[in-house]
Amino acid sequence: MEIDSPPGQENAYNLHRLEVAEEFHGELDIYGLDARRIGGRLRFWLINYQPFVEDSMGEIIDDVKHHTVEIFDLDGASGTLFLVSTISSEFLHSPNHLAVQPEGTDLSGETTQEDANLARCRTETGECHIVASQGFNLVNSVASDHQGNFYVSGMGWFLS
Repeated sequence: MEIDSPPGQENAYNLHRLEVAEEFHGELDIYGLDARRIGGRLRFWLINYQPFVEDSMGEIIDDVKHHTVEIFDLDGASGTLFLVSTISSEFLHSPNHLAVQPEGTDLSGETTQEDANLARCRTETGECHIVASQGFNLVNSVASDHQGNFYVSGMGWFLS
């Protein structure tokens, strides 16, 4: 989408549909995303609210895990997203937002069930752990800055 200089008509932001490569056998029900330019490619981290599907067999691995983070690289010439990896963790119960560090190595996704938790996952390994689970509730969003700091907001509070 070209927000700063839309071509043609007013409010015509030149939206582009991205295709997903055939090698990805799952379904995408995207709830949130972040993107970073890493080297010469644009990488996307997508919160996916569909069950994880094993790519080689096309079978659901676990009906309970309905939330994954799918990591894709964009081929700009073809407009196609190619799967890099999938993060599926017991610590990603119901992620609402995610933020990725500038170099794209870590992500922080927050969860909201009875209590709010902040989970940090390694992009390269898929390993996740809870980094904060006390002193706040109703987490609304998470963002990161260019120095790799994360900022979290909720109803009536803000953490950094």
